[in-house]
Amino acid sequence: MFSKYYQTNSAKGKTGTGLGLYICKQFVNLQNGKISVKSIEGEGSTFSFFIPYVKSVKPGQGGQEERAEDPLSLLNGISILAVDDNELNLKFLKMMTSQWNVTFHQATNGQEALKIINEQVVTVVLTDIHMPEMDGHELMKAIRELKEPLNRLPVIVISGGTEPSEIKTFLQKGFSGLVSKPFVEKELIEQIAKVIKA
Repeated sequence: MFSKYYQTNSAKGKTGTGLGLYICKQFVNLQNGKISVKSIEGEGSTFSFFIPYVKSVKPGQGGQEERAEDPLSLLNGISILAVDDNELNLKFLKMMTSQWNVTFHQATNGQEALKIINEQVVTVVLTDIHMPEMDGHELMKAIRELKEPLNRLPVIVISGGTEPSEIKTFLQKGFSGLVSKPFVEKELIEQIAKVIKA
């Protein structure tokens, strides 16, 4: 039921795309949640999901020092470029960052990303490594060969692993940081804020 591209014909001859539940499941999984269905023949079906969000502090509840150090405040007004050949990852990042006061750009490979970097104002780049045409390593190298100040653009790796050795390898290759998939909003904000401050 949650598989990709499963199609069925209705009595009225209409065909479903089979993507709805698949996309819902991917969104929930990306946030470390779970989705399930209970169905009784002749009565109906109930779809439910659970996402373990971290409770945030409302304005006025924390002290002045706590609010001043809020990482999200450092992202106010910046421009983020996300580079990934997985459309679902891009949609999720766009949805997540839409709650921040940022400009969001997206590209499906390194060549598209370079075009955007040369035409738009970009503060930080989030890039996957394995992409067609120009992968993350090639994109990183191309950015470092651009003229000032574009060659100093922070580039954060989007990776499925966060082993210390892997993080160290990426940092040695010139990347500014690493965020893991599935994305956790708090970690993403903190990592972007960290490279901006640096």
